[in-house]
Amino acid sequence: MFSLIKWFLLLVFLIVSFTVPMGNRTLFGHFSAIWKSEEGKDLRDGLCETYDDVKGKAKEKLGNNMQCPGIKPEMRKSDRVSRKKNKKSKVSKKGMRVD
Repeated sequence: MFSLIKWFLLLVFLIVSFTVPMGNRTLFGHFSAIWKSEEGKDLRDGLCETYDDVKGKAKEKLGNNMQCPGIKPEMRKSDRVSRKKNKKSKVSKKGMRVD
């Protein structure tokens, strides 16, 4: 129920941001104008520099092994999902899984 309300509010926000004018532009129009301005260019350049710094630090810490140290290769999400798909479990009459 709660997720349905969140999806509805998101839909309303998106409709409002693209259709309802705020002054001479919609909310999306304002963001678009800011992004295309000189200040927006400075923001994009700053984001790129920060991203490159973080990426460099991550490569430095991880070395050539570009894997997070806390995650074992056999425990990746794709492996867990495939194991769940292959595992057949029985379901009781009450809807609970029985192993």
